[in-house]
Order: sequence, then C-alpha cells, then structure tokens
Amino acid sequence: MTFKNPHTYQNRVISLLNDPELKFIIEEVPQAVEQSLDGMKQVNSIVKAMKSFTNPSEERR
Repeated sequence: MTFKNPHTYQNRVISLLNDPELKFIIEEVPQAVEQSLDGMKQVNSIVKAMKSFTNPSEERR
C-alpha cells in the first residue's frame, strides 16, 4: 500500500488502531496462545504417560 500524502498514511494508521477488531485481537490473542501452549503441555504429558504404560521397561532406562 503506497500513500503519496503523509496525512493519508497517518489517518489510515489511526483508523486501524481504532478498529474494534484489532482491539479484540490484541486482547484475545495472548490468552489464546497461552491456552494453546497449556494444551500442548497436557498432550505431551498424556503421550509420555501412555508410552510409559505401554513400555514400562523403557521407563527404567
């Protein structure tokens, strides 16, 4: 996107910063990422538990 007039660029930036969808994304994305990371940790824990259950001899190594 190219703007010949700096004021047009400034107005566009202000418009984007005031966009309710952007505000929603800024507020919600960090929490969504944190929840995704927590979920991946839980899946990792479950997979490790299943591996140790199916191969108990490997747990002793």
